[in-house]
Amino acid sequence: MMTHYFYRVAYRVGRTSPIHSFINVRSAGHYVTYGDFFDNGGKKDFLEIFWCCGGEGTLHSHGKEIKMSSGDFFCYLPGSTHAIYSDKRGWDYYWLTCDGPDMEAVIRAFGFRQELLHPGPPPENLFNSAIDAIRKIDATGAMEASMAAYGIFTRAVNPLSGDPGEHDFAERFQTLVAENFSDGDFSLQTAADMLGVHRSTLYRIFSAKCGVSPQDYLSRYRMQQAMELLATDMNIKEVAASCGFNAQNYFNRVFRDSFGKTPGEFRRTLAGIGGAVPGMRSRRLTSFLTGKEVRQEKATALLPFDNKRK
Repeated sequence: MMTHYFYRVAYRVGRTSPIHSFINVRSAGHYVTYGDFFDNGGKKDFLEIFWCCGGEGTLHSHGKEIKMSSGDFFCYLPGSTHAIYSDKRGWDYYWLTCDGPDMEAVIRAFGFRQELLHPGPPPENLFNSAIDAIRKIDATGAMEASMAAYGIFTRAVNPLSGDPGEHDFAERFQTLVAENFSDGDFSLQTAADMLGVHRSTLYRIFSAKCGVSPQDYLSRYRMQQAMELLATDMNIKEVAASCGFNAQNYFNRVFRDSFGKTPGEFRRTLAGIGGAVPGMRSRRLTSFLTGKEVRQEKATALLPFDNKRK
């Protein structure tokens, strides 16, 4: 006897989206199935993704059976024949479909292929946000659903989470950086020694978890702190030393490579837009866009680390 429990589901009203967006979401849901559930949906002209929470399900693709279990992700490309089923043990999964004129570009951008991935637990908050947004019916809901889908797709192809132990390890390294970045002798090797691992192990785990190498993270952290200190009246030599640079010339070179400006030029830019003024320990800047005073951490975001303007 088949039992099929629909946990949450939402469908777009109308054949087309009320907005033109890169990703047009048409439906989304969270299914929990019990018993011998089977859905032979036939050939579809839209993209459909499946992300398993628990249990086990089977999908048919190109004459092959693909088993899905917790943390697995799979997508049917437009034009594919959809056929899925679960056994008596049940299957718990999220799904989402999208269509529109830009589907080929979406597939290329995310590198989607009709094969099984294992990015880890699904981002349930994003799926639920997509379901809630679809139910709004209007253009605002369509845009919110598109944004949620973009986040889901990004998490699927760029998983930054996984083994909880490795995640904790990455956080421990970030804590060490925050506590020791001002020490000129603090390096990747020092951090590895403090964590009790080989340098290559630190590099492998942190790069996989955070999408940036530990050496780059340390350098970027120091540059972020340097930007904030340059908004005060601390002299540049003191800024360099406070950010772990024993030689000011080297600090100047790294800063220029990062931002396309020397520390002195950067400080003069801040002074010109209402930032640092000699004799004042200003921690506020003026927004380039609105002219309103904003906190320092908001203002520094206007000058991203990888902006290498020359």
